[in-house]
Amino acid sequence: MFNVLNVKLINGCNLSCKGCSHMSQYASASSRIDIDQLKKDIIETHKNFKIKHHISLLGGEIFLEPRWSEVLTLIEDLYLDTIQVRFYSNGLLLNKNKESIVKHINRGSIFRISLHESPETKIGKKVMSEIRNFLQYVKTFIPDAPSMDDVFLKDDDLWNPHRIAVSPNYDVFWTELFKTKNNKLYPHQSNDVVESYKHCPCYNAQLYNGRLWKCPQTAYLRDTLKAFGQLEDEVWQPYLKYKGVSLNPSKSDKDKFYRDQTVAADFCSMCPKGGFYSKKSQDIG
Repeated sequence: MFNVLNVKLINGCNLSCKGCSHMSQYASASSRIDIDQLKKDIIETHKNFKIKHHISLLGGEIFLEPRWSEVLTLIEDLYLDTIQVRFYSNGLLLNKNKESIVKHINRGSIFRISLHESPETKIGKKVMSEIRNFLQYVKTFIPDAPSMDDVFLKDDDLWNPHRIAVSPNYDVFWTELFKTKNNKLYPHQSNDVVESYKHCPCYNAQLYNGRLWKCPQTAYLRDTLKAFGQLEDEVWQPYLKYKGVSLNPSKSDKDKFYRDQTVAADFCSMCPKGGFYSKKSQDIG
């Protein structure tokens, strides 16, 4: 059993945040996932793996995928009786999707808005306006919905089951996942995987491309390196050896995956061991 499973609905995003742990800044906004296959993978995961706390539907930006509500409905049908179901957005498309968002909140899902831009920036002001208008609409259907004053989470609230909440994490420093040089990506090659694991930007297991992965850094590495033409680069070969686990694993493979979720692995050396951070910003161009 592991605590959290992230289900990536779409690679693309309408932001391009430097340091995004799901590597969406390297994908085009239209970069999609095969939804029919994803639904089969979700069913297979539910059949063969146990999740302790919650399952999250995220991207990229999930509202760029026209079938997002269909996938979330499947997840709710499978999991709501036993664990939390969460879905995430950066807030830019709230009011284009407000009816469906309310439907899923009323079914029992938890909605999180990740604020990746300061409210003082052009993008941040647009997101804040989206949130304000959305909350006004929601009040009609969810009387106990939070106001603009109390919708923002505190650090110690992150695991609490608020039905609607905003994570004001635009001031947080994000780990630089790669070293960069001449428009190429390179691993940090940390000499202390335990320290790298301690500073991991996302510990959660990922469902992607028909397999489960220890973390987003391993799940999306191949696609990212392919986009940069670096799949054959020698420096990346040790990290590409890790291929996650089958959705229909042997008992020993499944038990090993459960154990490995809470400890450092050799491939954790691709990430920095601490101190290599950047302020969240849009990595455009």
